[in-house]
Amino acid sequence: MNELNSRQLAESILSNTTYKNSLEETERLAEQISFLENVGLSELNKILANNSKGSLRNFRDFIAEHNFGTDLVKHNGLTTVIEYEPNRFNRPPDFVSEKGGVSFYVQMKALSSGERDNRRVKLHNKLKQELQKINYGKFISIDLAEDFSELDMTNLIAEIREKLGTYKDNQDYFFPAEELDDASQGEQQFLLGLIEPKARITFHQPNMQVLSNLTLVSTGDLRMIELTGEVEAQIKNSLVKAIGAFEWNSNISHINLIAMEADRYDDTDISEALFGTSVHIKSSSFHGVRRDPNGFFGDTKHIQKVCGVIALRRNDSTLISSYRKTLFINPNYESIVDTIGNFVDIDEVITYTQLP
Repeated sequence: MNELNSRQLAESILSNTTYKNSLEETERLAEQISFLENVGLSELNKILANNSKGSLRNFRDFIAEHNFGTDLVKHNGLTTVIEYEPNRFNRPPDFVSEKGGVSFYVQMKALSSGERDNRRVKLHNKLKQELQKINYGKFISIDLAEDFSELDMTNLIAEIREKLGTYKDNQDYFFPAEELDDASQGEQQFLLGLIEPKARITFHQPNMQVLSNLTLVSTGDLRMIELTGEVEAQIKNSLVKAIGAFEWNSNISHINLIAMEADRYDDTDISEALFGTSVHIKSSSFHGVRRDPNGFFGDTKHIQKVCGVIALRRNDSTLISSYRKTLFINPNYESIVDTIGNFVDIDEVITYTQLP
């Protein structure tokens, strides 16, 4: 595929997403499309193109495969053949390869949404609908407090309408508005915990596209949140679904792995989901931490199926990015960490006995 065709395909894929206005993302995606085409993984390009018209969340899932497949090829070189969903399997794993006499099977899995995520999605969609009623041709990003409600949304929309024309591009503004000499004071007070706003909004000028209405491009969280219990359940539920791709048990010659994007999850959440909840014990004979046997790897149905779970975190804040990879190794397979690293460029290994 030549450079022009790669660029056209990238533009076509992004045209149905919120990234359609980004020259940087278009160039990055075009380069990656061309790379995968040239190394025999054109199927990744086709599957991405065929799924670019769905929801943004599903689109991100296929982008993750696109990014991870690129990382695998770059780590292994062209002498190692990497297949995407080979049809000789009843339910093919996403990536299959053989290297050094070892067969590798990697299943990509998106983490399931919890109740909180579903509530946030509904708020996002409602916000998007209300903002599109405002005739103001710019993009807007909004970070929400954990207790942001539909009443807050009504008041936020009213304030935005009232202050249209006074907002500067790429400047953060807090809601409710603070009476300050300059906007930077608001950010300082927020970081110090002196104010607890309901939302932070930022306006962006379109580079290429002509907009007629205010367009929401992203929502996020104002502060880091802690959802102990719910997060671990989400992770385990996602992994249970993923192991259906493996109709065989793992061993030193047939290595099953699950890879998942984990930018929104920390190592502690993943560790507790996989190895079990950490329990602090203090007695006359023992003082330390033990694992509750409620982890994914502690289940007899799973312990022989998966050698490890790889948490993928983006090296860049862009859509098209390489990944930093953390391997959570099944306690039964700690002896083959180096073998796994021969196929996947692992940056960090976390074991059963470690507490991140």
